[in-house]
Amino acid sequence: MMAAVGRVLILEPQPEIRDLVGLVAARLGHEVLTELPTPTRSLDVVVVESESFRGFLAAQVLRERFPDLPIICASIAPPSARTAELRPLAYLQKPFTLGQLERELTRALPASSDAA
Repeated sequence: MMAAVGRVLILEPQPEIRDLVGLVAARLGHEVLTELPTPTRSLDVVVVESESFRGFLAAQVLRERFPDLPIICASIAPPSARTAELRPLAYLQKPFTLGQLERELTRALPASSDAA
């Protein structure tokens, strides 16, 4: 078994969606986290439902601490001035396809394309 390509933090309140995003990330060879790890510097990408108060706050803190950390917003709501503050690498509006999610995760973690 290969080592994980990257560590993906999923901040999504709905378990079904969290599991689905986790499945796609795991299929790409990433380690999936659903809670903030310590140390947080070991994160490679964050997927956040920006309409979730807890998720948005956590993403804001991560953005302040790690200006270059790729953040992917996967939200039921359209992009807003508030979500623009997170400077997301991508904004996926639900319902998005698994292919779209896979593409954005691959763009966020280019090393994953070597994992095939």
